Formats: sequence, structure tokens, C-alpha cells
Amino acid sequence: MSDTPSTGRIALRGSLIALAAATILGGLVFGVVMLMGGSVDDALRATAYVGLGYLALNLVVLSVGLVLKPSESWAIGAAVATPVILAAIGFGYAAYRAVPT
Repeated sequence: MSDTPSTGRIALRGSLIALAAATILGGLVFGVVMLMGGSVDDALRATAYVGLGYLALNLVVLSVGLVLKPSESWAIGAAVATPVILAAIGFGYAAYRAVPT
């Protein structure tokens, strides 16, 4: 028997971690929108956009890792890398908008 985990186990673990992270992030977004005085409809819409976007990006990072070199660390690495990717996208967009036309 091999000590190397199967790709299916790694994918399942990574998917569960991604789902948990998206749920927690969605709950935070919902709370912030409600504290800012938004309606429940606005909070649910923002929660869905942020949570599903985070989940989709996290699963893409996980699947790339599974194609390149599957290991147990990819399950957690994808969840840790996703906020870094989002920050890079945000800074890149801010730099793009800062250039006068």
C-alpha cells in the first residue's frame, strides 16, 4: 500500500476547504453589508457574488495544482493562494485605473 494519497482524496479535501472558506467569507460579507445599512436583498446578492466568485477561483487553483503535481499540501495551498491572487488582481486594476488617459 502506498502512502501517496489519491487525487480524488486531495480533490475532495480541497473542495471542502474551499467551500468552508467561501461560506465563512460569505457570512462576513453578509454581516458587513447589513451593518452598513443595506437591505437583506442587497446582502444576499453581495454574499452570492463574493462567495461564488471566491469558490470558483479557489477550485480553479486547486485543479491546476492537481494537474501539475498532486499532493496533500495543494488542498490547503489553494485556499491560501486565492486571497493573494485576488489582491494581485485588485492592485493591478487599481494601477491600471491610476494611469491618466
